[in-house]
Amino acid sequence: MFRNIKMYLRFSGQNIHALMEYKNDFLVSTIAGAVWQTVGLVFLFALFSSIRSVGGWTLYEVALLYACVMFSEGVVTFGCQGASTGTAHKVRTGEYDRFMVRPLPIMTQLLGCQINFAGLCTSVTSIAVMIVSVHRLAVDPSAIQVICFILSLLIGVWTRLNIDVAASSLGFFTGGGSTLALVRSTQAFGRYPVSIFPKLIRYLLFSVLPHGMISYIPTCILLGKLPVWPYFLSVPAAAVFTTWIRRFIFGKLMKRYESTGN
Repeated sequence: MFRNIKMYLRFSGQNIHALMEYKNDFLVSTIAGAVWQTVGLVFLFALFSSIRSVGGWTLYEVALLYACVMFSEGVVTFGCQGASTGTAHKVRTGEYDRFMVRPLPIMTQLLGCQINFAGLCTSVTSIAVMIVSVHRLAVDPSAIQVICFILSLLIGVWTRLNIDVAASSLGFFTGGGSTLALVRSTQAFGRYPVSIFPKLIRYLLFSVLPHGMISYIPTCILLGKLPVWPYFLSVPAAAVFTTWIRRFIFGKLMKRYESTGN
């Protein structure tokens, strides 16, 4: 395990050095990440300029939900984009050949093969939004609530990665990237209170596509809208479930993969 972590950090370090060679591209991608998230936040504030609440949730409560989604998206995009979005593409283009000849787990190589600095900007922006939202809400959470919130955020990153890798792997069987695009479009539901959606959507957000575990549950725990136990335990349960789904789909992909022969 420690060897895999070491190799992941080494791969990531090489990618960072490569990207830093093109400073203008680095600046553009970073600024683009900031602009993209700013547009979403502007829309959120514009929405609440006309209404006072959504499903009983105020502006800064929804902003906290939004920030949780931004955080997981940013971390996955920054540190694991090669696995989260490029799995099917690498299979179709035969790039898996060079991964398979190395004496390292393929997933470790995928996780460290691509870095995107726009994700880093997204993560930093999300933390700033969280701090401002908590300050404006004037909440006084207990130490347990804060610890469980932070742990839920970190576990949510793993859940998000599992969902993205599974969806990207499915693209190999469907012949395109439509599966990943479809799954990613459902992540927008996590930016708003789950209670405003129909029962079917709520069921999906807590089961098959547990985006609610990434944003809704952590936010409710921090704000005291839900008791810490047993809701906190549902977060790692979702991570375990999505890990199994990701490994199952990725395993099926590897069995179907055929080398290009080059």
